[in-house]
Amino acid sequence: MVLALNNLLAAERLKLRHNRLIISCSSLAIILPVMVIATDIFQGALPKYSIMGWVFRLASLCQYFAYPVLSGFVLTFLIQREYTDHTIINMLTAPVTRTRLLIGKLIIWATWHITMTLCYLAIVCLGAGILYGSATLYGSFYEIASFIIKFGLLHLVTLTPIAWVAVLQRKNFYPSLLCTIIFTGIGFAGLYFPKFLGSLVPWSSVPLITVPGMQVVPVLATTSICICAFFGLFMAVYSFKHQDQ
Repeated sequence: MVLALNNLLAAERLKLRHNRLIISCSSLAIILPVMVIATDIFQGALPKYSIMGWVFRLASLCQYFAYPVLSGFVLTFLIQREYTDHTIINMLTAPVTRTRLLIGKLIIWATWHITMTLCYLAIVCLGAGILYGSATLYGSFYEIASFIIKFGLLHLVTLTPIAWVAVLQRKNFYPSLLCTIIFTGIGFAGLYFPKFLGSLVPWSSVPLITVPGMQVVPVLATTSICICAFFGLFMAVYSFKHQDQ
């Protein structure tokens, strides 16, 4: 099983090495924070925010909006490209189960998402060091890293329902992208939801449970995120396993 999955992952990496969409999404994920930070640097004055206030301000553009949408693009593409390229039939006749095939794609997607989150962390730390000085960065590094990594991982697990939508729609690219945008919008709007409602909805729970000082019911928020993650993963695997092709 492990060998078959490793071979599948190697084949996926080989196919994606020169893929334009993956390159474009990765480039946007890196260029966007660089441009925002470069603007702050070229203004030549210390930002009016504290270092964590500056990190939250940057995250409101990148991690709240851009990264979930880009991640949804990548996940949808990884699943649906086999349908659009008509390679799904060949893959399903290979000695690899449907479950392993989908899990392999989810692993590739999760690896991309985590890699982009770590790149974003490196960019933010570099920018913070230039703007606020290395001493201030050193004193706040743990808080910055915890916030960015936690935010990235929670967004990752709450996007698993996108895989289910992509499997159901097969070649239709737009429904899963629309769901991604809706989930992202709910996540941002969750900052203004009542305490109980915001904690009940998984996508709004992500910023509430991540940003310090937010009104949240921790147990309810954590439970809703876990249910969303397992539900999306289970339904994606179940639907793909029982899908006729």
